Formats: sequence, C-alpha cells, structure tokens
Amino acid sequence: MIRVLAQSHAPVLGFHVTGRLSADDYRAFMTAVESAIAAHGPVRILLWFEAFGGWDLAARWHDLLFTSRHSQSVERFALVGTWHQRWSAQLSRLFTSAEVRAFPADELGDAWAWLQENRGEIAFPLAVPATAKFPSLALSPFAA
Repeated sequence: MIRVLAQSHAPVLGFHVTGRLSADDYRAFMTAVESAIAAHGPVRILLWFEAFGGWDLAARWHDLLFTSRHSQSVERFALVGTWHQRWSAQLSRLFTSAEVRAFPADELGDAWAWLQENRGEIAFPLAVPATAKFPSLALSPFAA
C-alpha cells in the first residue's frame, strides 16, 4: 500500500510504502506524482519503506515506465528504510538523473529537510488529500 504523507505539498511529495505493491498501487502513485508534475513542474519525492514486502512484476514494469517518462521531472528522491532499501537507492541512480539519497528509518526528518533544501519557493498544497490511500510502491529489487 502507498499512503500520501500529511507533510506532502507539491512540489515536495512524501509517500509511506508498506506491504507488497501491486500494479494498481503503483498506478495510483504515478497518478499522484504526474498530477503534481503537471501543476508544479519538477518534484521531489520521499519514499518511506516500512514493513515493505516487495512488489509484483506488473508493479516493477510500471516503475520502469515511470522512470523512463519522468527522468527529468524528478529532482530528488529520498529513500527511507532498512539497509536493503537504502542499498537499492544506489542502484536506482543508474536509471534517473535525479539526486538520490538514502536515509535510515530513524532519519525521516533529515530526509524531509534534504528535500526542502534550496527550493527557493513556498510549497503549494497537493491536490490529493493527505488521507488518500494508495496501493504500494517499492524501489527495491528484493522482497522483504
């Protein structure tokens, strides 16, 4: 499942990722991010992985599509979670021009601060309600 974090304000978006992600989960994530890109231009994304169970093949395919379509539309990715999600961050650098940084779970606040650095603008509220539930998303090639 993917849930929008309450702190999300385009162009800085945060998502809590739990469980095993399906293609439906990933499509919901893509819709939210693409809406923010259309409204505000390049975005910065935080993905907080907790009790993450990997993703199915269709979700992985949607991740590749998203990455290829938006390689220039995402400025920064902050990946928060276990060592293996952070290790995956290193691999994801091969597929995006965005700055990618990994943070341990206890540094969630630092990840938000990094995304906010050098923005030079006030964030606008995201059109998607913070209480919206999204299916799961993962950038890890491994299932937990």
